[in-house]
Amino acid sequence: MHVWYIFLLFGFGAFSFIIFNHFKRDQEHRNLLEKSEKKYQDLTKKYEALENKNLHLEKQIQEEKEITTMIEQVFCQPLNSLSLLIQDVREAHEFGEIDDHYIASFTCESMQQIKLMSQSINDIHIKSKSNEEKTLI
Repeated sequence: MHVWYIFLLFGFGAFSFIIFNHFKRDQEHRNLLEKSEKKYQDLTKKYEALENKNLHLEKQIQEEKEITTMIEQVFCQPLNSLSLLIQDVREAHEFGEIDDHYIASFTCESMQQIKLMSQSINDIHIKSKSNEEKTLI
């Protein structure tokens, strides 16, 4: 009969050991799962931050493209006019048409085109400054 007690004690001890190890492994798995979930949340936050930064950079690039396009459009006509005026000086010289009236007219028209471009530069500068202020806000 003592053998049965020993056998029962041994069986109970083995059963307890198995149950204890099962709970211990279960707790380890829970800890690993919690760590994995925390790491996933951290990575998600980093990804969202990078995504926001990327969107901000894309917006800045788009604004710079718009400014470049605006500059191209604004300067195309005045530069073309100046180019025609300068070509006309050469032809006027060849045909002997340059006099005080021609010089005054050339100077006036050239200065109008230069003032137009200068004003355009100021307008673009003001627009880009307001965009920078909006970005800071």
